[in-house]
Amino acid sequence: MGILSSLFGTGDIIEKGMDLIDKKFPSDIDKIEAKTKAKTDLLTSYAPFKVAQRLLAGGVVACAVFLGREIAQHEYRLALKRGWVYGRPKPVRWYEGTTTGWTVDSVLDVVAPAAACLAVYSAGLVI
Repeated sequence: MGILSSLFGTGDIIEKGMDLIDKKFPSDIDKIEAKTKAKTDLLTSYAPFKVAQRLLAGGVVACAVFLGREIAQHEYRLALKRGWVYGRPKPVRWYEGTTTGWTVDSVLDVVAPAAACLAVYSAGLVI
């Protein structure tokens, strides 16, 4: 199981829970209601975890967008410093946008949305 599967979850949890309920209750007709109630309770108890996973996924995507924007801005500024003219290839190596040009302002442009997403995710876990 990879790290993304651990963070965002897989369908195995639901499948294993359903199998456990099926094993606990024999398939007599009088126990069908008990099985149905147990399966409904399982799905209801798992719902908050799915909400938390969606909040985490949305936060990761939002932070990645802000990070990508900052890296692109660094590459653009660095290319302009090196005499780049629009329409020509940028004289910037592939890694220079991540390693050069970081100021307090650009760091805050990434850290502030990350902190906000973490706060929303934490609030989602508490609720």
